[in-house]
Amino acid sequence: MRGEQPITIGSGPDCHIVLVDTTVSPRHVQIYCQNNVYYLRNLSRTQPVSVNLDRSLNWSETAPLTSGDTFQVGGATMQVHLGQQKLLEARAGIAPRHYVRCAGCLRNVSLLLRDCPWCGASLAHSLSL
Repeated sequence: MRGEQPITIGSGPDCHIVLVDTTVSPRHVQIYCQNNVYYLRNLSRTQPVSVNLDRSLNWSETAPLTSGDTFQVGGATMQVHLGQQKLLEARAGIAPRHYVRCAGCLRNVSLLLRDCPWCGASLAHSLSL
């Protein structure tokens, strides 16, 4: 994610990860990288975000993320897995920027994955970038 746009999660159709949940704001949280540290920021003015079940982020508050951390947005609990894709790419000898474009949702996805993590479509017939 370094050098890329932040990832947004929410109920809005323009989010990278869309959650269909009435308790989720259109743009609920953002994950971004700054100085090689990943952060979670609550973008919702009305709904807190639970981090590791022991911390609650209110609007505009941030928390650093490490592998294994969990956070809850509405009814969805997500777990952070940092560095695993880069490690897999390094072991496979694939440069970090080798991706395919998913035929289902048109997002860029690592060559190491079989299915798109966003829409679940098989990547077998996707375009190489």
